[in-house]
Amino acid sequence: MDLFEKIKNIFEKNEKPIGQKNNDIFMINRFLSMHPESLLEAEYSNYFNGKIPNEYLEYLLYYTVDKKNKAPFIKYIKKNTESKIDQKVLTKVCTIFNCNERHGKEIIETLKAEGKNLKQTFGIN
Repeated sequence: MDLFEKIKNIFEKNEKPIGQKNNDIFMINRFLSMHPESLLEAEYSNYFNGKIPNEYLEYLLYYTVDKKNKAPFIKYIKKNTESKIDQKVLTKVCTIFNCNERHGKEIIETLKAEGKNLKQTFGIN
């Protein structure tokens, strides 16, 4: 049984966990913590993680999570992609505002949100 089948099994009344060695409990908790209705069960399971065997944790989740007709769609969090910032603009902003690169990026993002044309504003060709 793969990870997604185990998560689906926790939300639906399909079959009880078999009691095999389970090393997926961390990922199961991670997915459960992304759904508001199962957040407390994931926290409770994290509390017992390492204190009791993982196969018992799977039983705990199976019996504590509210059962539904269909498992909810849990959207996995993706890495935030940073917008590319022109290095010349960043250097100019850091020089003008006398700040480091991190603060310069924040200033640039704020100016972009206001709709400013950065190259024109700072006189960069």
